[in-house]
Amino acid sequence: MSMKNKAIYALYSNAVSIGGDAEIVLDGNDIDITSTIDMDVVGKKAAELLIEQNLIDLRKERNKKLAETDWMCFPDSPTMSDEWKNYRQELRDITKTYKTLDDVKWPIKPS
Repeated sequence: MSMKNKAIYALYSNAVSIGGDAEIVLDGNDIDITSTIDMDVVGKKAAELLIEQNLIDLRKERNKKLAETDWMCFPDSPTMSDEWKNYRQELRDITKTYKTLDDVKWPIKPS
C-alpha cells in the first residue's frame, strides 16, 4: 500500500475504499458517503508516516546489530571491554543522530 493510501486511512478511520479524483468512500451507519479529501493534508500525513517508517526500519537494523553482541552481556561471558560498551552505546544512540537507513553511518565494530 502506498504511503499516500496509508495516510488517507490514518486520517479517515472510517474509510472503506479510495477512488480516483481524490475521493474516498466513508462508511457511516452502513451508508456509503463520498467525500473529497484534502490532498495537502494527506501529503503532510504521508510525510509523517514516512518519517515514522524510516525510524522503525533504522531501529530494526540497529536492534539486529545489538543482538549480535548481546551474548557479551551474559553473566558467564568474559567482561565486556570499554570499546564494546562504547560500540553498543553508539548503536543505542543512533536514532538521536540519524532518522533513516539511507543516511546512517554505523559505528565500527571493535576487533
